Amino acid sequence: MSVPVVVTPPRLNFAGFCAYCGMHACTDPVCVARYRSSRWAVCPSCGGVGDCDGVGCDLCLYGVIEVCVNHPGAVQP
Repeated sequence: MSVPVVVTPPRLNFAGFCAYCGMHACTDPVCVARYRSSRWAVCPSCGGVGDCDGVGCDLCLYGVIEVCVNHPGAVQP
């Protein structure tokens, strides 16, 4: 069994909208600081596939979720 490689998602999506506040081209220091201190892990609902539709997961972002600092396997941007 292979262990998935976790890559942190970008703070701004491909259209330039912030994952935290939803604003376009966000430069808010709060969002920037939150992202820099964030930790990410594979989404347990979709297993990293990124398709959580219908499984009740609204935290998944491209197959990963933001987790607490001491979460096993968490990676930092």
